[in-house]
Amino acid sequence: MHARPEYSVRAFYRLPSPSELHISRCAASENGAADENYSSEAVIFLSEMKDATLSEAAIQVCDVASVSPNTVRFSLTSDSVAPLVALWSDCPGRFSDNLLLLLPWEKKEIVFKGDGPLKAEDFEASLDIISMNDMQGHQEAAP
Repeated sequence: MHARPEYSVRAFYRLPSPSELHISRCAASENGAADENYSSEAVIFLSEMKDATLSEAAIQVCDVASVSPNTVRFSLTSDSVAPLVALWSDCPGRFSDNLLLLLPWEKKEIVFKGDGPLKAEDFEASLDIISMNDMQGHQEAAP
Protein backbone atom coordinates (compact mmCIF):
# COMPACT_ATOMS: atom_id res chain seq x y z
CA MET A 1 0.00 0.00 0.00
CA HIS A 2 1.33 3.44 -0.94
CA ALA A 3 1.62 6.13 1.67
CA ARG A 4 -0.61 9.11 1.05
CA PRO A 5 1.54 12.18 0.25
CA GLU A 6 1.37 15.10 2.64
CA TYR A 7 0.97 18.60 1.30
CA SER A 8 1.75 21.87 2.96
CA VAL A 9 0.60 25.30 1.90
CA ARG A 10 3.53 27.63 1.22
CA ALA A 11 1.64 30.85 0.62
CA PHE A 12 -1.90 32.05 0.54
CA TYR A 13 -2.97 35.62 0.13
CA ARG A 14 -5.75 37.76 -1.19
CA LEU A 15 -4.71 40.70 -3.31
CA PRO A 16 -7.17 43.56 -3.70
CA SER A 17 -5.49 45.51 -6.48
CA PRO A 18 -6.25 49.05 -7.58
CA SER A 19 -7.87 47.46 -10.62
CA GLU A 20 -10.53 45.83 -8.41
CA LEU A 21 -9.39 42.38 -9.53
CA HIS A 22 -9.22 40.15 -6.46
CA ILE A 23 -6.80 37.24 -6.60
CA SER A 24 -6.00 34.32 -4.30
CA ARG A 25 -2.95 32.18 -4.79
CA CYS A 26 -2.04 28.97 -3.06
CA ALA A 27 1.23 27.10 -3.54
CA ALA A 28 1.70 23.63 -2.11
CA SER A 29 4.67 21.30 -1.91
CA GLU A 30 4.61 17.55 -1.57
CA ASN A 31 5.62 16.01 1.75
CA GLY A 32 5.77 19.40 3.45
CA ALA A 33 9.02 20.47 1.74
CA ALA A 34 10.08 23.89 2.95
CA ASP A 35 12.19 24.88 -0.05
CA GLU A 36 11.11 27.29 -2.80
CA ASN A 37 10.40 24.45 -5.24
CA TYR A 38 6.74 23.61 -5.07
CA SER A 39 4.82 21.04 -6.97
CA SER A 40 1.52 22.86 -7.43
CA GLU A 41 0.22 26.39 -7.62
CA ALA A 42 -3.32 27.61 -8.15
CA VAL A 43 -4.47 31.14 -8.89
CA ILE A 44 -8.12 31.87 -8.32
CA PHE A 45 -9.79 35.07 -9.49
CA LEU A 46 -12.26 36.07 -6.78
CA SER A 47 -13.90 38.69 -8.97
CA GLU A 48 -15.16 38.47 -12.53
CA MET A 49 -12.39 39.44 -14.94
CA LYS A 50 -14.99 40.82 -17.37
CA ASP A 51 -16.05 43.34 -14.69
CA ALA A 52 -12.53 44.41 -13.66
CA THR A 53 -11.21 47.84 -14.54
CA LEU A 54 -7.54 47.23 -15.27
CA SER A 55 -4.93 49.95 -15.28
CA GLU A 56 -2.45 50.10 -18.14
CA ALA A 57 0.39 47.64 -17.59
CA ALA A 58 3.96 48.44 -18.60
CA ILE A 59 5.32 44.96 -19.28
CA GLN A 60 9.11 44.89 -19.52
CA VAL A 61 11.33 42.25 -21.12
CA CYS A 62 14.68 41.90 -19.36
CA ASP A 63 17.63 39.54 -18.92
CA VAL A 64 17.42 38.24 -22.52
CA ALA A 65 20.20 35.69 -23.07
CA SER A 66 21.02 32.74 -25.29
CA VAL A 67 21.42 29.53 -23.30
CA SER A 68 22.08 27.28 -26.32
CA PRO A 69 22.21 27.77 -30.11
CA ASN A 70 18.40 27.44 -30.34
CA THR A 71 17.23 28.50 -26.84
CA VAL A 72 16.69 31.97 -25.36
CA ARG A 73 15.84 32.73 -21.72
CA PHE A 74 14.24 36.01 -20.68
CA SER A 75 12.24 37.55 -17.85
CA LEU A 76 9.05 39.58 -17.75
CA THR A 77 7.98 42.18 -15.19
CA SER A 78 4.95 44.44 -14.92
CA ASP A 79 4.21 47.57 -12.94
CA SER A 80 0.61 46.48 -12.30
CA VAL A 81 -1.54 43.35 -12.27
CA ALA A 82 -1.58 41.96 -15.83
CA PRO A 83 -3.78 38.91 -16.41
CA LEU A 84 -3.72 36.84 -19.59
CA VAL A 85 -0.34 38.02 -20.87
CA ALA A 86 0.16 36.38 -24.27
CA LEU A 87 3.55 35.98 -25.95
CA TRP A 88 4.30 35.31 -29.59
CA SER A 89 7.21 35.61 -31.98
CA ASP A 90 7.86 35.35 -35.71
CA CYS A 91 10.66 32.94 -34.84
CA PRO A 92 9.46 29.33 -35.17
CA GLY A 93 9.50 27.54 -31.81
CA ARG A 94 7.65 27.37 -28.49
CA PHE A 95 7.52 29.15 -25.16
CA SER A 96 7.93 27.32 -21.85
CA ASP A 97 4.93 29.24 -20.51
CA ASN A 98 2.31 31.47 -22.07
CA LEU A 99 -0.96 33.19 -21.14
CA LEU A 100 0.52 34.34 -17.84
CA LEU A 101 -0.60 36.29 -14.82
CA LEU A 102 2.03 38.94 -14.03
CA LEU A 103 1.99 40.55 -10.60
CA PRO A 104 3.90 43.77 -9.88
CA TRP A 105 6.32 42.25 -7.36
CA GLU A 106 7.18 39.12 -9.38
CA LYS A 107 9.61 38.41 -12.19
CA LYS A 108 8.59 35.54 -14.50
CA GLU A 109 11.35 33.61 -16.25
CA ILE A 110 10.43 32.23 -19.66
CA VAL A 111 12.40 29.99 -22.04
CA PHE A 112 11.86 30.02 -25.80
CA LYS A 113 13.10 26.96 -27.66
CA GLY A 114 13.49 27.68 -31.37
CA ASP A 115 13.03 25.10 -34.10
CA GLY A 116 16.47 26.06 -35.43
CA PRO A 117 19.44 28.32 -34.60
CA LEU A 118 18.34 31.50 -32.84
CA LYS A 119 20.12 34.69 -31.76
CA ALA A 120 18.87 36.41 -28.61
CA GLU A 121 18.76 39.85 -30.27
CA ASP A 122 16.74 38.54 -33.25
CA PHE A 123 14.30 36.83 -30.91
CA GLU A 124 13.91 39.93 -28.72
CA ALA A 125 13.19 42.08 -31.80
CA SER A 126 10.47 39.65 -32.93
CA LEU A 127 8.79 39.23 -29.52
CA ASP A 128 5.25 40.61 -29.20
CA ILE A 129 3.36 40.84 -25.91
CA ILE A 130 -0.28 41.63 -25.25
CA SER A 131 -2.37 41.37 -22.09
CA MET A 132 -5.98 41.68 -21.03
CA ASN A 133 -5.07 45.22 -19.95
CA ASP A 134 -4.41 46.10 -23.61
CA MET A 135 -7.59 44.43 -24.85
CA GLN A 136 -9.81 46.27 -22.40
CA GLY A 137 -8.81 49.63 -23.87
CA HIS A 138 -9.65 48.43 -27.40
CA GLN A 139 -13.13 47.30 -26.36
CA GLU A 140 -13.96 50.69 -24.85
CA ALA A 141 -12.80 52.49 -28.03
CA ALA A 142 -14.99 50.35 -30.30
CA PRO A 143 -18.31 51.92 -31.44
